[in-house]
Amino acid sequence: MDWLSYHYVILDCARKLAFFPEPGVARYLLANGLVVTMRNRETEFVSLASMEVSSGVHVEEVRLVQLFQDVFPSEIPGFPPTRELEFFIDLHPGTGPISESPYRM
Repeated sequence: MDWLSYHYVILDCARKLAFFPEPGVARYLLANGLVVTMRNRETEFVSLASMEVSSGVHVEEVRLVQLFQDVFPSEIPGFPPTRELEFFIDLHPGTGPISESPYRM
């Protein structure tokens, strides 16, 4: 994650989107979606891509990954399936809210 932060990569897990900023270029990689690359406000490249299809998707094509090919896998496994998260807080029987008076000097 430090490498992603250093290179200003933005991950949007809810929309399954990865954004790799480059000066003057907007490049979006989507899972099962549309890939649009723009340079100087003109559309340069548009294609329909899928992360599940291994042909045509190569990690070596990413410029920053080329320096660290031994770290990244040769195939992109894709995103995990969408699942619902259950969040709850367990309370012990007989507990109540804690009252704290404000600190005054």
